[in-house]
Amino acid sequence: YGYLQYLMANFKPILWTNGVPMLNASGNPIVYDADANPGGLYGSVMISTVNSNQGQSNASVVSRIGSLIFVKVSGEVKHDLKLQSFEYKNDNFQILYENNGSVHENPVGRIKVRSILGKEIANIELESWFVLPDSLRVREVFFPNDSLFGNYTAELEIDKGYGEGDFAKISFWVFPWQSVLLIIVILIILAGVWLIVSKRRSSLVVFLILIS
Repeated sequence: YGYLQYLMANFKPILWTNGVPMLNASGNPIVYDADANPGGLYGSVMISTVNSNQGQSNASVVSRIGSLIFVKVSGEVKHDLKLQSFEYKNDNFQILYENNGSVHENPVGRIKVRSILGKEIANIELESWFVLPDSLRVREVFFPNDSLFGNYTAELEIDKGYGEGDFAKISFWVFPWQSVLLIIVILIILAGVWLIVSKRRSSLVVFLILIS
């Protein structure tokens, strides 16, 4: 919000880490209000190109590319990143974080998946992602279960990046429909065989009684 009001001349330049000021297209330093409150400021830069087609259709093609800008105003900031939920559904682990702080956060971590016997079957590295202030963000991690069957546990380990971390553990069941269908078919066949054998045994008992 209000990002452009900070990009004004004659204010404090925003610097790269190597001390060289960022410049805009006009060659002037990108700046922010020196009196701005400590925390994060966010914006984006969009670049568009238009290729006009002078042929029969008179159509034009518009291409756009954008880049996010993350600005951190130095000073005392508030860190308040909270893990809201961790679950597994539709072949995805879903990690929901809420950021109530004044600056964006970049959590990083891993997910360990274990079988019901405690054997580790997967160790998934989670690359850093960002969560903006006053927002919720879901991180989805694809984990196919085609070759799995039964009960599993998943352990989430997160480093929030400011000296704190999170740990969560969930249990979930995996029943691939192909395997379930195969089991149902086998059970139906076994039930049919058992009924046929039971009827034959009953008929044999009745026959032996009659002839005795």
